[in-house]
Amino acid sequence: MPDNMKNLKIAWTFRTDDMKGPNDLVEITNEVTPIKIGDLLYLCSPHQILFALDAKTGELKWKFDPGLKADPSFQHVTCRGVSYVDLSASAAAPVAGAAAPAGAPASETQAAANGTCMRRILLPVNDGHLYALDALTGERCAGFGNNSDLDLQHAMPVTTPSMYEPTSPPVVTTRRSSWRARSRTTSRTASPRA
Repeated sequence: MPDNMKNLKIAWTFRTDDMKGPNDLVEITNEVTPIKIGDLLYLCSPHQILFALDAKTGELKWKFDPGLKADPSFQHVTCRGVSYVDLSASAAAPVAGAAAPAGAPASETQAAANGTCMRRILLPVNDGHLYALDALTGERCAGFGNNSDLDLQHAMPVTTPSMYEPTSPPVVTTRRSSWRARSRTTSRTASPRA
């Protein structure tokens, strides 16, 4: 153990108050790895409630609850983390009125034009959905999916909630994201484009 460890003190604590519900499985786990972007710390609770905290004080800045409905068919209920994407960086730091990268969807072009949702938090949810939220305000990114909700099970052969459970944060590159999810039908992973 390092010598200076005895000098460490708790700076702050935060409680999500997300507890096991009567319809949850035996396995409900808190496995989140928070991420810090600028002055904010982002973490999610087992029922995929997303919290943005002031990294210095632990004060809640905003939260988003996707309304995950308890389903006893889920293999487990957990959220291992969220991802961050900065579209302004991939768009060569656009300013108001600037265009999004060539080939970007119209909604992304509109976001670049008005500066909304350029920095996003991506939240995977047990029921097969992925949400995009403005990193600073927690507002839904209307141009992403259906009002910030991307149905990851779209066009999949089986769409029962427990058949596809994304619980890990997506890996994000310049214009694509990839994620792993447990699929009970094939035990394979899927990496659709978002």
